[in-house]
Amino acid sequence: MADYREFEQMLIKELVKDEELLWRGQPNPREFFTKFDIFFIPFSLLWVGFAFFFLVKSISLPYMSFVFVLGSIPFVIVGLYITIGRFFYKVYKKKRTMYAITCKRIFEIFSGSRPKTKYLYFRNISGVNHIKGNNENGSITFRTSENTSELYANTGMDFLNRQLSYKPAFYDIDNSDIPESMINTQLKKHNI
Repeated sequence: MADYREFEQMLIKELVKDEELLWRGQPNPREFFTKFDIFFIPFSLLWVGFAFFFLVKSISLPYMSFVFVLGSIPFVIVGLYITIGRFFYKVYKKKRTMYAITCKRIFEIFSGSRPKTKYLYFRNISGVNHIKGNNENGSITFRTSENTSELYANTGMDFLNRQLSYKPAFYDIDNSDIPESMINTQLKKHNI
């Protein structure tokens, strides 16, 4: 896990006057799967299977095999990433992510190679979706009036959302009832 001091420094730069920190937490890096894996896992297995089949067939071709082998390598690389690599990326990202709730906003802070802070003011949040996982774990997403894409959120394929508007969310947090309760309390104060 990343050092909380680094996160706090990033958060302090973002805080406005009279804004106090109410809660902070990190996603659980041991939570790997999402509901979208029902689609991604079979798709990735088909993809990587086809890519390896094409690579083996290309190697066995006596004529122009070098061109076909080079052409199949990108498909193998993509197949390995969507089958296995995306889980390593998820762990990397989760270890460098912190969530925070203040009296005015919610924050998602990433302290990786390209630090990024995303936030939403409570006045812009119209509702909360709390998806319970195993035990006390869960994810909290926020409804806003913005048109955003959450298709690839928390799948390890998040980079596909870069071209689309992406709002912060709290994924795979332990004891998710605590931050949900705090968020709902702040929403009542701000959206009266």
